[in-house]
Amino acid sequence: MEPFLRHLATLLVQDHGKDLADVAVVLPSQRAGLYLRRHLADVSGTTIWSPQVLTLSGLVERISGLRTAATTDLLFDGHAVLRTLAGQQDVPFGEFLQWAPTALRDMSEVDAHLINLDSFYRDLRNWEELDWSFNDVPLSQGQERMLRYWAMKGDLHRALNERLLGLGRGTAGAVERAAVEVADRTQERTRWTKVWVAGLNALTPAQQAVLRTLKQHDLLEVAWDADRYYLEDPLQEAGEALRNNIGAFGPGRVQPIDHLRQGRRTVEVINLPNAIAQVHWAATELSALNEEDRSRTAVVLADEQLLMPLLNTLPQGIGPVNVTMGIPLNALPVGGLLDAVVTLHCGHRSHMGYRLSDVARLLGHPLLLPGTQQQFGRKALLLLGKERRTHVRGDHVLEKLTDAGAAPSEHASVLFGNAAADGPSLGRILLQTLSWAREATL
Repeated sequence: MEPFLRHLATLLVQDHGKDLADVAVVLPSQRAGLYLRRHLADVSGTTIWSPQVLTLSGLVERISGLRTAATTDLLFDGHAVLRTLAGQQDVPFGEFLQWAPTALRDMSEVDAHLINLDSFYRDLRNWEELDWSFNDVPLSQGQERMLRYWAMKGDLHRALNERLLGLGRGTAGAVERAAVEVADRTQERTRWTKVWVAGLNALTPAQQAVLRTLKQHDLLEVAWDADRYYLEDPLQEAGEALRNNIGAFGPGRVQPIDHLRQGRRTVEVINLPNAIAQVHWAATELSALNEEDRSRTAVVLADEQLLMPLLNTLPQGIGPVNVTMGIPLNALPVGGLLDAVVTLHCGHRSHMGYRLSDVARLLGHPLLLPGTQQQFGRKALLLLGKERRTHVRGDHVLEKLTDAGAAPSEHASVLFGNAAADGPSLGRILLQTLSWAREATL
């Protein structure tokens, strides 16, 4: 199977020949650009001008003329701006640091979603969606504090954007918003004859707006790195962003592959006594591979703390190693599901049952009750909530699921069944939970 970046390199040479100096290629990372350049040299077979390889953040920076400020700079600039606001002059930097990182991320998200600041930061009492929270007269002390904080945050957001703009900087979202405003002048600013966007997935509204403008000016070419397994199945969340992108920008120049279903897979299980033994075994296996096989080999560590032991164990001369820090397993949806199950059973009390908050977290997980099935979970939780209990027995949960119209499956019966010492083991409960999630998402 031809690698995606090699296919992209072939298309670039076919379309532009050796004249790639005025072509921009937007990739998910700069490391991908290194491989693309290698494929370009191999495909062309001669000396050529390299295209300008950018990440998506680099693209919006080039178009907007701004650069994304570092987190540390944002913290210092944010505190300096805060001290200019009425009533905030005496806020210590240490106190500011307690809430500033979250607030700055929120501000960036607001800008990336192109939300009008005046509308977003209006008085919370004027938000129809929050009427149930701020309709008390008089307001509680907590509500009064929230109103003051919200007004201050709006003033801080506007003033910080103004300060950073004068310095030629901005949060990631503010740079994207600025790029949208000047995207019509892309050719004047960059002199690109074509912009290839390849291998991207989820896009913010601002990024989508920039790409739409490039498309309107006939500057955009897209190439999606997709597999039919998740792209064509509407229940596969991994393909949702790509399906939206294809609907907005077209199918692209690279056809989806079907490797996940048709590719050959072999699984071999090796039992080892501890994590360090795993590291040494992996290093031995890598040493036994030839150079070509090693270039196509990936090592996925379940524990990121094993990275340094593995790198120290690899023999000298094994060749270049690329390290990518990915998302830990506990940050994935399945990790959240298993954590919810463990929390549910850890909180069980023989004379009281499960904590209702733990039951709500589990039944509300999208892997168990996706799509149209969510209504049954919500209805069951509504019925349980009306009873005003803090704890609920497992058989009572099953009863409410039945009343809501969702006939409890064998999986649910094991999950909320007998939690006593003679009940199913936690291992069996986790396996049943995974089976339930698998069947629910088919």
